[in-house]
Amino acid sequence: MEAGLAGRVRAAARAAGTSPAVLFHLGWARVLAALTDHEHAPLAVAQRASGVAAPAPLFTSLLNYRHSPQRDSGRAGLDGIEVIHASGATNYPVTVSVDDDGTGFALTAEVAAPGDPQQAPLS
Repeated sequence: MEAGLAGRVRAAARAAGTSPAVLFHLGWARVLAALTDHEHAPLAVAQRASGVAAPAPLFTSLLNYRHSPQRDSGRAGLDGIEVIHASGATNYPVTVSVDDDGTGFALTAEVAAPGDPQQAPLS
């Protein structure tokens, strides 16, 4: 995320007396609200009322907000060990991860095909 926007997110969170994580969760909720109706209910009630037959998933998206402090490039790891590649996977068709390094944010979206960001414009 561009540094100026990251600063505005942090300032808005401070002004609201909350954390940036809350704003990202609110933003994701707004995205989902433009795609589907929702309400607040306990998980057990949602499962019973959903009409979704097992083993189909009840939820199809995940927002993962992570506190990811910047790593000191001079910091020693395990001798002789070098991370060449790391990845993760979920069973969710849409996963959005927000990495908060204390000053900025990195956003990553993993979307099952087709993943067209223009498909669902926000109003």
